[in-house]
Amino acid sequence: MTGNLPGFDDEQARVITGTVNGVRLIGAYVVNGQAVGTDKFAYKLRWLEALRGFVASELKLHTH
Repeated sequence: MTGNLPGFDDEQARVITGTVNGVRLIGAYVVNGQAVGTDKFAYKLRWLEALRGFVASELKLHTH
């Protein structure tokens, strides 16, 4: 998968996933977020929560 987090409304492609020799890989560009209290910081916190949920679901799907 290349794109954004499932269910997270964003036009930016920040995540890439793949499986190589049975190993699941997740690469992510974590947004800067700017200063605390700004809209961009709030976006970063929402994005990180969505990433946490995505990684949790990937761990359930790709276990050994």
